Amino acid sequence: MSNNNISNVVSGGYCVGCGACAYNNPDAQMAKDKYGLLIPVFNTSNSKAADAVCPFSSNINEDKLGVDLYSESNPHHEKRIGYYQNLYAGHVQVDGYRERGSSGGMVSWIVEELLNRGLIDGAIHVGNSDSDNGIFGYKISHSISEMRSNAKSKYYPTSFNQVLEIVSNDKKKYAFIGIPCYIKAARLLCLEHPDLNESLKYFIGIFCGHLKSAAFAELLGWQQGVSPTNLVDIDFRVKTPGVDASNYSIKASSNDNYTSTAKNSELYGTDWGLGLFKPKACEWCDDISAETADVVLGDAWLPEYTSDSMGTNVIIVRNSIINELIKTAQAEKRLIIDHLGVDKIIQSQAANYRHRQEGLSVRMEYAEREGVWHPRKRVKTDDYSVSAKRKKIYLLRMVISEKSHQHFLKAKQKKSLLYFMIKMLPLELKYYYLNDNLIKRTIKTSIIKLNIMKKLFVR
Repeated sequence: MSNNNISNVVSGGYCVGCGACAYNNPDAQMAKDKYGLLIPVFNTSNSKAADAVCPFSSNINEDKLGVDLYSESNPHHEKRIGYYQNLYAGHVQVDGYRERGSSGGMVSWIVEELLNRGLIDGAIHVGNSDSDNGIFGYKISHSISEMRSNAKSKYYPTSFNQVLEIVSNDKKKYAFIGIPCYIKAARLLCLEHPDLNESLKYFIGIFCGHLKSAAFAELLGWQQGVSPTNLVDIDFRVKTPGVDASNYSIKASSNDNYTSTAKNSELYGTDWGLGLFKPKACEWCDDISAETADVVLGDAWLPEYTSDSMGTNVIIVRNSIINELIKTAQAEKRLIIDHLGVDKIIQSQAANYRHRQEGLSVRMEYAEREGVWHPRKRVKTDDYSVSAKRKKIYLLRMVISEKSHQHFLKAKQKKSLLYFMIKMLPLELKYYYLNDNLIKRTIKTSIIKLNIMKKLFVR
C-alpha cells in the first residue's frame, strides 16, 4: 500500500513499541499508553527520521536483509524460516542452564560462550527494570552473573532505544537479544549508524507467538491476589519437575512481600490462541523465526521433547561462529543436540505459523476490503486458500485482542477482576464454538474462573 510511513504505523495502531524510531529521532521518546503498551511520542511533527528504521514502515523487508546478511554464508534457504546453516533441537547439559532458563537454557549458554571467548563485552537483553515504563525493560549485562540474574522469558512491552544510546559510543562489542521485529529494527538502525553496526556483533532471536501489554502480567498477578498497582515482579515460567514442559507455573510478587505461585493451566488468560492483550502490530508480522538474527531459539513443542519438564530448544543457526560453538560443545557432551528438518521446526511452532502467515492473508484481505491502511507485508491475500470458518476465527482473534485491552482497563478502574471475566465471556464462547470445543473449553474456563474468585475472597 502507499504511504508506508511511521505516522500511519502509529496512528493505525501498528506500532510494536521497539524504540527504533526514538533512537533515530532525538525529538521522540517512548511512553506507555493507557493500555500498557509502549508507543513513540514525537515532540514535533517531524517523524521522517523514523520511517527508515521502523520494522513496519521501512521499505527494506526481511527478505532483502536476509540476502545481504546470509546468502553467501548459508547454504540453505526456506521461505518460512529464511536462511540457515543448521537446524537443531537440544538443551544444555551442564551448570544449571536449564534450571535457570525458560526452556533448554540455550540462549544464556550462547551468550556466556561468546562472553567467555572474548567475542563480546556484554549483552543487550530484557531484564528487571526500575523505570517508569514497567517492571521489565532492556538493559546491558557485562558479566555472567548479571546475565543469570535476568534469565527467562519476559512477556512484557519493552523498548531498546535508551540502551542503544549507551552502547553506540562505548567502543565495545555486544550481543543483541530480541524477538523478530526487534531484531529487524536493530538491523535497520545498523544500516543507518556505522558506530552502532560496529557495536552490535551478534543478534540472537527468540521465536515469537506475539507480544503482550503490561496487562498480561497484571491479569496473572491479580488472579493470585496481587493487584495491578501492587505488582512488582512476575516469573512467567516456573518449571515443575516431572510434568510436561508446557505445564509450568507463574509466580507473582507484590510490594508488600506477598508472593503466590499457580500453574498456568489454572490461570485465566494463558490460552495464547485467544491472544489477550496482543498488540495490533503482532497481527501484521510475518516473521516468526527472526530471519535477520544469527541464531534463533524457541521452545521445542514437539511430542518427542515436551515430556521433559526441564525444556528443550529448537535452534536455527545462521552464523558460522555460533554454529562451531554448538558443534564443539556437542562433541564435549556439554550440549545434547539433535539435528532437525525444516518440517520439524515448522511443526514446533505450527499454530504460530498458521495465525501469523495464513491468518495474515485473511486480515490483509479484510483491511483492503474495508479500505483500512496496513503495513506492506510479504504475505499476499491470495497466498492461501482459507475456509470461511477459519477466516472467522482469524478475524475474531483480532476482536478479542482489541476488546481485552478495553475491558481490562475498565476492570482496573472499577477494581473488579470479575468485570473483565464477564465482559470477555461472550467472545470466548464464540471462539470456542468456532474451534469445535465449546462444551469442553467452557467448562474448563468456568472452573478456572470460579477457583480464582474463591482464592481472591480468601486473600
